[in-house]
Amino acid sequence: MQTLAAKRSTPAVLAIVRRRSPLVLLALLLVGRSAFLWRTSRPISEPVAAEAQGFPPIPVETATLAEGAAVQRVTLLGQVEAITTATVRSQTAGVIEAVRVEVGDRVTPGTVIATLSTADQQLALAEARPGWPRSAANWRG
Repeated sequence: MQTLAAKRSTPAVLAIVRRRSPLVLLALLLVGRSAFLWRTSRPISEPVAAEAQGFPPIPVETATLAEGAAVQRVTLLGQVEAITTATVRSQTAGVIEAVRVEVGDRVTPGTVIATLSTADQQLALAEARPGWPRSAANWRG
């Protein structure tokens, strides 16, 4: 007993399919070409579906192109870290009177970064002056 698939694959059926394949292919090509020609040969002035249904046209703003430099701005979020860091200390304690540089400024060795108030040192010097001759005499012996 033969199955249905075995019955269909007989040489007679295969011969019919082989004879009709070029015809089917030719019919598909003709239909495709006709659809392409119909689609590309329509006049541009045909109303759009929205206009045909009575919807008002949408206003469009146009601009004239001209040569020129293009500017592209990019805003990014992130964190910036310095490659190297430095610790700055003063040789004496005191109150900062003025800061001479800002964050991000480049400085070289010897650049004055900040000035300290001299009021505390002046007061200490004024208190030490009266006893200095006696201290010097004691030290010399």
